[in-house]
Amino acid sequence: MNNLSNLEQFVLASTREELRRELLTLRKILPDSNLENIILSPFMQILESDRTSLYRLYYMKELSSCLQQLSPGCTAEQVDQVLVYMNFNSRNYVRYKLQQLSDTIGVIPSVQQQLTKTKWLLKMNKQQQENIGFVFNRNYASLKVQISEWLTLESEYLEHKVRDPENIELAEDVAKWRHFKVKMKLSFSELAFLLRVMMEHGVILHSNKSEVVDFFARYFSSVNQPVISAESLRKKMYDSSTAGAESVRKLFYELFQRCKRMMEM
Repeated sequence: MNNLSNLEQFVLASTREELRRELLTLRKILPDSNLENIILSPFMQILESDRTSLYRLYYMKELSSCLQQLSPGCTAEQVDQVLVYMNFNSRNYVRYKLQQLSDTIGVIPSVQQQLTKTKWLLKMNKQQQENIGFVFNRNYASLKVQISEWLTLESEYLEHKVRDPENIELAEDVAKWRHFKVKMKLSFSELAFLLRVMMEHGVILHSNKSEVVDFFARYFSSVNQPVISAESLRKKMYDSSTAGAESVRKLFYELFQRCKRMMEM
């Protein structure tokens, strides 16, 4: 906070005071205690920390304004619509929302009905409006994208069970991997460039490059993007930025040095 100008410090202090007063209103509006804790936690962090960015402050002020348009006694679904609109892609809320979706689908008795419900939820999510330019955490995929990715994978798994109801063992094996991700210690740019290098150098022999990109998007995640879309990965692979390329070059050099040390042991 000491690095901020006097004007920025004044804006920060005055906005914090407004948020402090608005918290009382939000507590009366939010219908579920777990949801309330998840949503209000970032507000409390702003009030208690000296390291709040002005962007995060502005975002939370806009989120508060949107939530205050709801009336006390509103439903969790109405709150969810606001959070998707404002792209509240916090890790805690994404976990909460995906577990909620899993529970909603899981209580349905038949697999066919589960599939129908999942596809309906996917359709409704795709129709949700977003406030372009607003995002809680700019390092992660949007809330709408993460929900769509989860519902798409769930739908594919249920479709497999519907097509082959006798093969329960295979269905369970598919279930084990449907939300699996290989977490890479690479940024999104670095992962995209590394994939391009492996494909162009012939390390990956699979002839259908589109399928390879789809596979990496589904089963790999970067340090700053836990959910990756195939389309964004394709675009990033041929991005003109040299930052990812330079980092991958350094990675190869470090791997080369490690190989030398291992061979000398």
